[in-house]
Amino acid sequence: MSLLDNVALASGGKKLLSPFRALMVRKRSEEREVAEKLLIQVGLGDHAHKLPGELPLGHLKRLEVARALALKPLLLLLD
Repeated sequence: MSLLDNVALASGGKKLLSPFRALMVRKRSEEREVAEKLLIQVGLGDHAHKLPGELPLGHLKRLEVARALALKPLLLLLD
């Protein structure tokens, strides 16, 4: 999965909690838009269509932050 797909999956995670709700979801454009914005925000906008295995460790850490932010946390603790 590309970086964009990874973050989009996290963004739409609440829709996947119920199998019935997951089957009803057809449009994923909203999640992809959120994912694109988050990737730009963490500095990975130019790498959105690359696979995680193609990136150095520092970029993977940024991907983790983008996925965490996609879940809309109230508080995000980083070490």
